[in-house]
Amino acid sequence: MTSRIDAGELSQHAQEILSKVRDSRERYVIEQSGTPIAAVVSVDDLARLEESAPPPKRSIAEQLATLEHAAALRERMRGERGGRPLPDSAKTIRYLREMRGKKFLMGKKRVKANLRRRKSRSQTRS
Repeated sequence: MTSRIDAGELSQHAQEILSKVRDSRERYVIEQSGTPIAAVVSVDDLARLEESAPPPKRSIAEQLATLEHAAALRERMRGERGGRPLPDSAKTIRYLREMRGKKFLMGKKRVKANLRRRKSRSQTRS
């Protein structure tokens, strides 16, 4: 349950409020002139809030550093390949998907062929 209390009354009832928060996990919204300014919640509630919070946004400097690191890795890999550029990853992925599809289709054809063989064997035995 969430209760509201004026900031001026908070100091007068602090012990009572803290006991309710600790024992019955009651929550308090502290208001100043009717405007919410803070909240008092249990440590467990706070931990849950912190776990569910999105990660902090990275600064522009951190993002630029990541891009510079990626560029350095790309250059190192190009150096290891004798200056040849890396293959286009989109083409590689497309090729792998096609091969996977062909293998799947080939597998289906094999299954159908085996079923036909079994069926013809059972018909010749009877």
